[in-house]
Amino acid sequence: MRCISRYCMGWKKLIMAEVIHEKCDKDQSLDHKLPTDAFLVTYSVENNILYDITRAGSAVEIFDHYCDTYGKDAVKGIDWTQGNVNPKMYNYGLDKKPVRKKRKK
Repeated sequence: MRCISRYCMGWKKLIMAEVIHEKCDKDQSLDHKLPTDAFLVTYSVENNILYDITRAGSAVEIFDHYCDTYGKDAVKGIDWTQGNVNPKMYNYGLDKKPVRKKRKK
């Protein structure tokens, strides 16, 4: 049986890494209101060490995203954050507007 990679199938654009905090301090990864699947990414751009808090399906997808964006030697480390929120409940209800009830005539 042959394994077909999603890269050969043209799905490379489907890999998405949601950046929660971009170019932030390392101390923001200690926030317990982050989801449990969030990662602290340490990378370098022009010899400056920067930190991002991101989430994706796996650390490999995050690594691929940062290598494609900043180059193959940019990623220095990917670590877990201290988040305690269920990923399904993270930002739950922020996009919804309250529904206004219509009066009966």
